[in-house]
Amino acid sequence: MGSQKPFEDVVLECIQRQLAELEALQSMYPGDGEFVMAKPDAEAVSILKELAESASNNNRLIASVPDASLPEISFTINLLDTCLGGQPLSIHFQLPRQYPQLAAPSIRVDCSGLVTRGQHQEISSALQQLAGELVGQESILDLLQKAQEIVADLKEDVAQESASSSEPTLEGPRDAVILRRALWFHHLKALSKRKAICEWSKELRLGGYCKPGFPGVLIFEGQEEDVHEYQQRLQHLRWQALQQRGQESEQGKDIECIRRFPIGIKELPEGGMSELASYCRSANLESLFLTALKIER
Repeated sequence: MGSQKPFEDVVLECIQRQLAELEALQSMYPGDGEFVMAKPDAEAVSILKELAESASNNNRLIASVPDASLPEISFTINLLDTCLGGQPLSIHFQLPRQYPQLAAPSIRVDCSGLVTRGQHQEISSALQQLAGELVGQESILDLLQKAQEIVADLKEDVAQESASSSEPTLEGPRDAVILRRALWFHHLKALSKRKAICEWSKELRLGGYCKPGFPGVLIFEGQEEDVHEYQQRLQHLRWQALQQRGQESEQGKDIECIRRFPIGIKELPEGGMSELASYCRSANLESLFLTALKIER
């Protein structure tokens, strides 16, 4: 049985992990108004940095500082591309002194748009629950992604309700339908899976591009039944996380005339996210690419 860490070691580790996570968040949300921190909180960060640097060589400095006197960090992330009720979603976080190792962050969800109390409660409750489940690990990015997913689901529900309430329209016969999808993988590293992605695409006459690594992204198109078969095969493989994040369809007299990609999925380098974006932009499918990254335009 391993010995328990001294409390001062836990506190120092929490401070170091909080500072590292803050640095990562600031680099990921660099836009004007995305990452917001008040002056007192910025000063608290400076204090913790100095304390961490000094204490890394002498934990007794941490031990000599009462836990209650250590500042807690607060900040707000404005998800400018994630709107509900016509306005961006804002999430305020406060990091307890023992976050992330022993405590969850405090969360407050704000949206100035036309949001119902039920929608607000659904987002807040889901984030609080996830935060509790993720104690022990840095969770801010996961919470932001969860918020984006919930907003997307809520908007889809609203769209479906609106569609069901309108008069149905008659559609003419369709000669051919091509289906396009965007898949997101937590990671795509195994060579056997990457080989299957490419080989199955040729068998089923699918076209598209695959960016392996962390995360993995797959954008592809083909006839409806072939797309369904392909994704079903992929889902039978073991994944840490696999999500369908986007889909669109197009119809025409000849399916070959409405293809945007050549037959056979091409694998890009692991750092080829910008290359994937360029291919999709050239095919006028940039919006489908953005859905794979949970980015709204």
